[in-house]
Amino acid sequence: MPELPADGYAFPSGHAASTMFLCVLAILYAMKLKSPYLSYGLSALAVFITLAIGASRYFYNVHTPLQIIAGYALGAFWGALAYAALRRVSKSG
Repeated sequence: MPELPADGYAFPSGHAASTMFLCVLAILYAMKLKSPYLSYGLSALAVFITLAIGASRYFYNVHTPLQIIAGYALGAFWGALAYAALRRVSKSG
């Protein structure tokens, strides 16, 4: 496996966390679209990109699977929290 120059492992993976955050927001907003083809298509694209970035972090030997999974969990938590906060703000305004 090729290796990227890195000073050390980071816990959790910031790349995995940030892409999962965006993936959760994209899926939750895509589910509101009227066209099911567009909704599921955009959701599938967001999931594919998120998994591809997580896989690249592993294959380039920058993160361990645990670090990537922890990043995904952190990103999913913050994504759901941000979505709930944005919905609350948009309803009150």
